[in-house]
Amino acid sequence: MFKRLVLVGLFGLILSLISPLSNAAIKAGDSCSTLGKTKKVGSQTLICKKQGKKSVWMKNKTSSNSASGKSENPAPNPSPIQTQSPTPTVSPTPTPTPTPTPTPTPTPKPTQQSIPQFLTMNDANNELALKVAWQSFNKRMLEATNPKAKIELRTGDKTDKSRANEYIKSLTRSVAFWDDIYSPSKPIVAALSYSDEYAWMENQWKLFGLNPKDMGGESGYKANGADCNQGAATLHNGTDPFFWGCLASRGSIDFIGVQKFAGHEYTHIVQSFLIEWKSGSYKRSALPFLFTEGSADFYGIASSSNNQEEFLKNWSESRVKGFFGGTKDKSEIKTWDADKWVWALNENAKNNQIPESPGVQYYSGREVVSRMIGLKGHEGFVNFMKTTESSQDWKKSFLEIYAISWDEFTKKIAPELVVITKNLIP
Repeated sequence: MFKRLVLVGLFGLILSLISPLSNAAIKAGDSCSTLGKTKKVGSQTLICKKQGKKSVWMKNKTSSNSASGKSENPAPNPSPIQTQSPTPTVSPTPTPTPTPTPTPTPTPKPTQQSIPQFLTMNDANNELALKVAWQSFNKRMLEATNPKAKIELRTGDKTDKSRANEYIKSLTRSVAFWDDIYSPSKPIVAALSYSDEYAWMENQWKLFGLNPKDMGGESGYKANGADCNQGAATLHNGTDPFFWGCLASRGSIDFIGVQKFAGHEYTHIVQSFLIEWKSGSYKRSALPFLFTEGSADFYGIASSSNNQEEFLKNWSESRVKGFFGGTKDKSEIKTWDADKWVWALNENAKNNQIPESPGVQYYSGREVVSRMIGLKGHEGFVNFMKTTESSQDWKKSFLEIYAISWDEFTKKIAPELVVITKNLIP
């Protein structure tokens, strides 16, 4: 027994000595006998492969597990081991991209006609001319938020003050509108009374240097009774602005013929300041009535209007009804052609009225002035008044400001007056 153990131990010692020597002898490039066989040599795995006619040990380059310490090409098991089929990777079902709902194209809303800043003399659209003129007026009106000038309302003992305040609404707006040009240090006195309060009104006239006879006297003041609607304005001594009116004691006063009146008269006060009293002493205006009355009517209607729509409505009403003259005068101008209108405009500018229709300077004058304001704006018309005061030659000033002679201007506007007067109510 002892002898057998010695022999077995001796044999094991011999094997342990031989094995390291045998492993150390194998290296890449050495001959090998069994193709496909692998051997582990240090950290490398060699595989027996055919190279030319010889079989040699070569590094196994297909291993992907050397870093983890797993065998690159483990020896095949003598009996196949059943392995569970790998669970197939389920590809995620792609989420369908939602098709965007098309945004409906909005139906374009009709846009308002673009209003230019200024007209040209080739623009024959009279309504467009009025819109341009209103635009220029309203631009200044929107700036007139804090006027320095003040109004002092005086009324007769019998006169309804709330009615009087309604009557002077256009005066309030007109005073604010002109405040950048004329801002008197003294209050603007507005004296209103009914027709049966003549004595009170006569006293107001005398306070401001007006001769009662020049104002029509008592008979003239009382002529229209409860339907009275007349008045005037003055810049007394060049320093004291005064407006007076005979107020109707019955009926509505909410129509343009009455509403424009105070604003109309205040425009005359501003004209007097710019032209008659500019030098500090009185000098008769060089502007014909066609322009002074025409501009007073334009600014009176505009100051009675709160927006463009109201302005066009009021202007249209004034075209149809607002004519200072009788049936004969109205019927006369409805027959005029363009040549007759050219003549009438020139006669009015020269003589301040014509026998055929004494009140035509009011009616045609506001159409002329609205076109002038359309051409060069409110500022242009003010410059026309100022340069006329300086030169005392309104035709020269007209050409300088509007770059067209007065004669050529009348030929342009006369055809429009023919169309406008067709709608005048006799």
